[in-house]
Amino acid sequence: MLQADRSLIDRRPRDEATGEVLPLTGKMLMATRMGDKAQRTKPPMMDEKKAKLVMSFVVTVLIIFLNAV
Repeated sequence: MLQADRSLIDRRPRDEATGEVLPLTGKMLMATRMGDKAQRTKPPMMDEKKAKLVMSFVVTVLIIFLNAV
């Protein structure tokens, strides 16, 4: 009987997918729904940008008002 030369066969890393079908029975029992772990937060830069925008608007309105008087 002939044996395959194992030195010529590429080895697959352990973390690479094998294509084997895995059951979902243990994972489906969790009582989490889609989006349960999502958190709504504002980005920290948003407040600074909004403050700069409001300040520039106020300055523009003051300049227009003072030029009109």
